[in-house]
Amino acid sequence: MNPFFNTIFTLGLMASAMALIALGIRTCFRRMPRIYTYVLWIFVFIRAILPISYSSSFSLWTLFQKAPSQTLTAEQTIRTAEPSFLPFSEMDTVQSLPQHASLHLSGQTAPDPQAIAAVLWAIGILALLLYSTIAVIKLRQTVRFSVRNQKFSQKCGFSVYESDRIQTAFVLGFFHPCIYLPANLSDAQKYLILEHESTHIRRHDHQIKTAAWLILALHWFQPLLWVSFYFLDKDMELSCDEQVLKNLGTQVRTDYSSLLLKVAAQDNFPVVPISFCSGSSKNRIKHVLRYRPQKTLSSVLTILLIGTTLYGCMGSPQEKSPVADAETPLAAADLGSISSDTSNAPESEELAFVKEFLSSLAEASTNIIADDIYEMLAPKLQAEITSYSSPVDIRRLDTPGHYSVNYAYGPFLCKEPLITAESDGTFRYQMTPVDSNPESYRWGNEDYGWEGSVQVERNADGHLKVSQWENYFFEKIISRTSCIEHYSDSSLQLIAESIPSLEDWKQTFSTDSAEKTYYDTFGDPSVYLENCLHLTDGEVSDIKTDDATQDKHITYTWKDGAVVFHMQYREQDKIWVPFKIS
Repeated sequence: MNPFFNTIFTLGLMASAMALIALGIRTCFRRMPRIYTYVLWIFVFIRAILPISYSSSFSLWTLFQKAPSQTLTAEQTIRTAEPSFLPFSEMDTVQSLPQHASLHLSGQTAPDPQAIAAVLWAIGILALLLYSTIAVIKLRQTVRFSVRNQKFSQKCGFSVYESDRIQTAFVLGFFHPCIYLPANLSDAQKYLILEHESTHIRRHDHQIKTAAWLILALHWFQPLLWVSFYFLDKDMELSCDEQVLKNLGTQVRTDYSSLLLKVAAQDNFPVVPISFCSGSSKNRIKHVLRYRPQKTLSSVLTILLIGTTLYGCMGSPQEKSPVADAETPLAAADLGSISSDTSNAPESEELAFVKEFLSSLAEASTNIIADDIYEMLAPKLQAEITSYSSPVDIRRLDTPGHYSVNYAYGPFLCKEPLITAESDGTFRYQMTPVDSNPESYRWGNEDYGWEGSVQVERNADGHLKVSQWENYFFEKIISRTSCIEHYSDSSLQLIAESIPSLEDWKQTFSTDSAEKTYYDTFGDPSVYLENCLHLTDGEVSDIKTDDATQDKHITYTWKDGAVVFHMQYREQDKIWVPFKIS
């Protein structure tokens, strides 16, 4: 998923959860002055757009944070950590790939769900912005012949206009707001309305409401934010009515209620910062008639409640320390002995570096951030990293100096890796997802594999760096049913096309053992099925060879049945590659 949309989606969910809390407070404390709930709704929209916050052990989001798990052994160590915040990631389509080749799906014509979602999201934003822009233009056209009232403009300090084409009062304008009044009001009624509208301007309500609308347009797919915008507008009006009564005294409530009824606007959903005409006149009149100034003790308790709520909702949870697996503890003394033992042996130091690299890789599978991985790469690999696609499995974020994993198949925890040391500082690794908490992690079973290889070298400063890196995921085919579901003739042909020729392989791996490795991987068709198509928990039960074409028909049998792989002979490389199944 695009990191920007991923962040927006996460913030939208957090704001929605905060909106439920604000709605609960508003429902339980009906007598609470609406200025407090108005502030809550403002912070709901701040939460929906603010990607940074302070760390607190009293954060609401601690309830959704799970303790990180860690499995440690003396031979091999892999750290995995649960993200400290609430990341959301999209699970991409997983293709089974050959172990030493990349599968290019340039010919794939299936639509990208992420691209479709991004287009729909953009269309929704543009539609709301267009709708509100048209509404503002129409409103300005309505009041274009308004007459300035010099008397009240000087009295309230804001530009006041009167028009016989409107039946209600409102504020229009963002940086230079103007108050528009109906022409058929008495001076006493105009005074009450101006007190209300002036309060809006002094509190910057017209700007707050416009900003909230723009944030809502960004999160138009979050229904609870629509509810939040409705109550923000409603509580803004009610709190403004309360301020008028507080300034002028409760003795004006009768006249003020009558005025509300007279200038009541038609019920419609506001799309521009219209102040006095917004909200239900019936509810506003009831609220005005039962208004009583709040006592000091009640005000203190209310402020404590709102302050505690904001502190808990706006903060981020503190990171939890990883907990070692009780069944396989590794004491700090053991870690120290490993470091001391490997510091004097180059091979052991390389192995320790590879373990550290895989630890960062596994951690990135849960929290997406790949800054540590980037620092371990050689400059040659760092230069290959681009914003959204690159040969290296991490990508550069818009924020300078930060990176994320280029795959979003997690998050999942994994067991300790199986590391095999090869020549020339090359290490192959295998990691298996933990089948301990399938509800929390996308890959909560062992039907998926994670393999790759790294080659390390020393830079000019003597520090170890990753000079070559292959990293890929695949789904283990453990039954005839999963094989039929996973592979089609077209997918087998794509995989076959991705297998390099022997000459290309030698150029890529310019070692003496390159040819042997090539035939160990692709030469034996039975081994190919297990290494490149990831068939497991079964066995090859029959092999037939066509004498004329040298093609092979291999039957692979599981407990639930068998599948015949038709493998074509590639003459120039002397290997067999599958092209269909039956």
